[in-house]
Parts: sequence; C-alpha cells; structure tokens
Amino acid sequence: MFEIIFGIFAAIFAFAFLAVGVMALVGGAQQKRRCSATAAGVVSRIHAEEQHRGKRRVTIFTPEFQFEADGHTYTMKSHFGSMKREFKEGQAVTIRFDPADPAAAYVADDVNNSSQGGIMCVCFGLLLAVGAVMLFT
Repeated sequence: MFEIIFGIFAAIFAFAFLAVGVMALVGGAQQKRRCSATAAGVVSRIHAEEQHRGKRRVTIFTPEFQFEADGHTYTMKSHFGSMKREFKEGQAVTIRFDPADPAAAYVADDVNNSSQGGIMCVCFGLLLAVGAVMLFT
C-alpha cells in the first residue's frame, strides 16, 4: 500500500516539476526570440540583502544593470541573486532587448538564467517519473 501512495505522490510531483521546467524553457526561448537587439550595458549597482537560513545569515547579491536604446536609458534589476558576487559595479555587460519594447531585456552574460532552472526541473521531474514507474512495476 505504501508503494502505491508513494508512487502516486511521485507521479504528481514529477508532472509538476516537468510542467514548471518546460514552461521555463519555453519562456526562455520566447524571450531570446523576442530580444533580438543588443546593447552595451553596465552594472550600475549591486544590491546586498541579508537573509536568515536556519541559524546562518547569508548575503544575497543582486545586480542592477543600465543600458541605452532608442535614446533612452533603461535600468533593470536581475531576477536572480547569488551568495557570491557574479558581477562588479562598472563591469561591462551585453544586454539583449526587444526592439519593440526595450524595457523587456535580459543580460546575455548572466549565467543565472531561467534555462538552468528549467533544465534542473525537467531532470528532477524525469527522475521522479522513473521512480514512480519503477514503484508500479
């Protein structure tokens, strides 16, 4: 009985992880297709936020970027933070943006992007799915 219940939960979580992973990958591909123009950008600021993780205090560094397009200056804060500084203030970066909506942009040089998260979710979902199938056979 335990195997059946565990298998059902594993299948549900597998489906959820696969769905989230596929949505992240599709969204990232759509963003890359829309953001066809490039601009030289710069890291304008590093936001440092202290967080508590259990008994530890950690600092999360989140970069903010500036770039110019169509005579306007745009500022965007990364959606991803890191416990180590991936960027330095004043560092040059390449920005990819949507020519029809320059505010829709991302940093081409940023290794912390939705593709990594999407791939990890798909892989974990596949592992859960294999585990669920093995429990039912």
